Amino acid sequence: MHLTTQQAISACLLVVALGSFIWGCWQSHLRHKADDELKAIIRRGDAPYFSPSDAVFTSIAVYNESGGIMGWFAKNGNVLNRFRKEVVNDFPIGWPVVFPVDNIGEPARSIMMKLDGEEIPLKREAHKDDSNGLLFLEYAYKPEKHGKEQIITISFETRNGVQDTHRYITRHGFRILKRIDPPLPQ
Repeated sequence: MHLTTQQAISACLLVVALGSFIWGCWQSHLRHKADDELKAIIRRGDAPYFSPSDAVFTSIAVYNESGGIMGWFAKNGNVLNRFRKEVVNDFPIGWPVVFPVDNIGEPARSIMMKLDGEEIPLKREAHKDDSNGLLFLEYAYKPEKHGKEQIITISFETRNGVQDTHRYITRHGFRILKRIDPPLPQ
C-alpha cells in the first residue's frame, strides 16, 4: 500500500493533532490537581487543628450547672489522657467522656463541633488558681458505640472571616482524634 504525499501529510497532521489533544488533557488534569492541592493548603492554612492533648494534669476544673467549679480527676475512668487511652469497661451510660485536646493550629473566632451530627461542646477548663486552661471535648458515653468509629465535624470561622468545616475521625470512648478532611499532604 502506497500513500500519496497528501495522505502522508494528513496522517502526520492527525498524529500531531491527537498528540496535542492528549497533551492538553494531561496539562488540564495537572492544573486541576494543582488547584485542588492549593485549595486544600488554603483550607488547612488558617484553620484550627485539634489533636489529643499530651498535657499532664491531676484534674480538670469545670463549671457545673449552678456556676460553681467542680473537677474531673485525671484518674477518673471517664477522663481520657496520655495515661488513659480508653474509658473504663464498666462506664455508666450517659456519663460524660472528658477528652482533653490541643489546638496546634490557628485560633478561630467561633467553633461548633458535632459528633455524628449531634452537637458536642468544646470547653475550656474553668479559671482556678491551679488550672491549666485545658480545652476538652465532652460527650455522653454510649456503650453500644464503644470502640466504633465516629466522625467529628468542626465548623469554624477564622480570624480573617473564612468559614469552613473540617472532619476528624475518632473511636467512641477512646483517645483517638485524626483529621481526615482536608487531608494531610501526601
